[in-house]
Amino acid sequence: MMLARFLLSLFFILHSAHALDWSFQAQRAGRALYQGGWTQSFPLGGLNGSPEFSFPLELVYLTPRAEVGLFGGQWFCPQLESSVVPQGQGVFVWTMPSGGMVVFREDAKRRNQFNEGSGRWVASVSGKGTIIKDAEGWTLYYRSSKLVSVVSPARRTLNFTYDGRNLKAVQLRVEGGGAVRDLVRLAVGKEGRVSDLEVGGQVQRFRYHPADTKPLAGWQRPNGEVVEFAYVEPGVLSGIRATGQEVVTLRSEFVPPKKRPGVAADPAAERKSIGNYWLTQDESFQYVYGTDDDGRVAGDITLTDAAGGVRKMTYAEHR
Repeated sequence: MMLARFLLSLFFILHSAHALDWSFQAQRAGRALYQGGWTQSFPLGGLNGSPEFSFPLELVYLTPRAEVGLFGGQWFCPQLESSVVPQGQGVFVWTMPSGGMVVFREDAKRRNQFNEGSGRWVASVSGKGTIIKDAEGWTLYYRSSKLVSVVSPARRTLNFTYDGRNLKAVQLRVEGGGAVRDLVRLAVGKEGRVSDLEVGGQVQRFRYHPADTKPLAGWQRPNGEVVEFAYVEPGVLSGIRATGQEVVTLRSEFVPPKKRPGVAADPAAERKSIGNYWLTQDESFQYVYGTDDDGRVAGDITLTDAAGGVRKMTYAEHR
């Protein structure tokens, strides 16, 4: 899992050193990720708390995502599900509020102090608490892996409040004991899935399939429009249907992961990993991947549209 998380971090864009990025962006061609697998996203509205805390909320389907979170397997809202997860002695992975992933390693000379490759962020760990900060004045606080607050350079604070382990609200507080405003409210069921999400006074509702990973089955937007999701293998999205619109059909196929020296293949486990299903067709394109001696290469993708137009895209050209 550590390797998968590390590789995933390579394909997300890290932005300006002067702002905390809240927008999900992945290196991709169409819906296909250059790392393998694919993604789909929908807007859930936007937060307008203050100049530095104005950002979109997004509902993202991501096949390589291993965690089962607020919206079931493969689905998540990056802005609400930022986390820190230990990965063995002296290493943890930070899932940023943008959904990007960063690996931190303990400083060889300073106990409980951690650094990451870009040099922008530093972290300190004490018990169940983790603090991540940069030189610009951004500070993020985590407890038991979950994000609990973000403090901006202007000293405004975005608080994430919980009812037990379940996120209950996102609130804005101004330095000096100013009024607290709820920007987001959530209703979360016993199994940890969001049933109601209120953003800017507008309520959206969600329901789930009864499979083990509880994949998202339906989403009712504030205007009453319903979006339904169908799957083939458990968790492999195959169709999207919105009220009054044609079904968007998504075709994918299982691609065995490349063999690693000294690691025996486990076909049953490989087929359960949704990240091993690559997109071959959606409403806009057919997807064909390059090959090498070990199999298909996700970083080399040819897209063909309905009119026969061909676009060849590679990770090396678009990173």
